Amino acid sequence: MITATESTFVNSCFGEQLRRKVNSECTAALYEKHGHLVYQKCLQMTKSAEDAHDLSQEIWLKVMNNIHRFRSEAKYSTWLYSITYNHCVDFIRRRNRRQKLHDHYQTEASYFGSGEFPEFADGNATHAESEALLDGVKQLTSDKKLNILWFKYALGMSIKEISKKLSISDSAVKMRLKRARQTLKMQVEANFALSVN
Repeated sequence: MITATESTFVNSCFGEQLRRKVNSECTAALYEKHGHLVYQKCLQMTKSAEDAHDLSQEIWLKVMNNIHRFRSEAKYSTWLYSITYNHCVDFIRRRNRRQKLHDHYQTEASYFGSGEFPEFADGNATHAESEALLDGVKQLTSDKKLNILWFKYALGMSIKEISKKLSISDSAVKMRLKRARQTLKMQVEANFALSVN
């Protein structure tokens, strides 16, 4: 157990030479004293034991990789809390962003049931077909050429509005939409074929 003040303990363990070499005995003592607190804070913020476990491990790695940044005028526990809190907030933001994207893809997939893909238009697509369509829609963000579909179907932009936004002619918008629909359709069919096999 740690007997000296935390700041003094950290400085004595990791030295004044920018604390570059990690002392395993000191690391173990710090983990023993603060490990459960880091986990509890992660659990409180994420509401998930699995995420809290993963995050607490990431935080301890971050702490050991950044121990040279610890200033001895601050309390070690305050510094550790700051790292823990910020790491969890970043995780929650990423998780929320992923959830928004997932919701966005679900919404976007419903737009494609509007006649562009007749096999999905009747609303009676099988689970595998729906998953294949969703996988194809997810690839929209990785393929800039397909972003035009987002403008047209998700945002409901007209050909003229897309034309202005992209600074291209109306006929170029129509051609790009046609090609993007063909590309997406091929991706969906390929994903469906893979999911069936």
